[in-house]
Amino acid sequence: MKFRSLVLSVVALLATPAAATTLYVDGGQSIEGDCTFACALRYQQAYSSDLFGSAPILISSIDFFASRSVSFDGRTFVMRIGTQANAVNNLSTDLSDNLSNDVVFDTVSDFGFVEAGDQYGFDGAFLYDPSAGDLIIDILRTEGGQVSMFNRFNSAAGDTFSRALNFQTDGTGYTTDRYGLVTQFGFEAADVPEPAAFMIFGLGLAALGSSRMRRR
Repeated sequence: MKFRSLVLSVVALLATPAAATTLYVDGGQSIEGDCTFACALRYQQAYSSDLFGSAPILISSIDFFASRSVSFDGRTFVMRIGTQANAVNNLSTDLSDNLSNDVVFDTVSDFGFVEAGDQYGFDGAFLYDPSAGDLIIDILRTEGGQVSMFNRFNSAAGDTFSRALNFQTDGTGYTTDRYGLVTQFGFEAADVPEPAAFMIFGLGLAALGSSRMRRR
């Protein structure tokens, strides 16, 4: 029975879902709000992989913070997410060059009316491995015109984040190092059991089988 209890305990450990948590990225130096992806046709922001630790994480939400009240009626935004080596403070003015291994994270057809100070954003699922490179988000306005929307926007200490954006359809724009949107990531630790846990599980199964054979 002791071996059986050990096996069941390890199974419960491996099956336990990871606790959801958040990461707030503000750059460390607060400045005035800035008209970003709501004003631009396309907006990109790169975040240092160092912010996320070393283990893979499942990003489930990416939120921003409104500095002014505004209505997003009639606007559609598509967020893509991916990785790129050494992207922070090294983004290209040709925004198509900044994405690698990217996927669609979420499409929002209408954020509705957002009050000043509100938090709003995108929900999806992206398994991010910090060892693969810095994280990049890409937000494209696919429907509707520009919005005089201001988000909390800070100067980043060191290599925390940087941005690129354009207002034209030709894909070229400009970059700003060490500046970007204050961002809150919602994520869960990737459900990848430790090798030691598998070893214990295997030993428990072997011991349980041996015990049953002796009883027979």
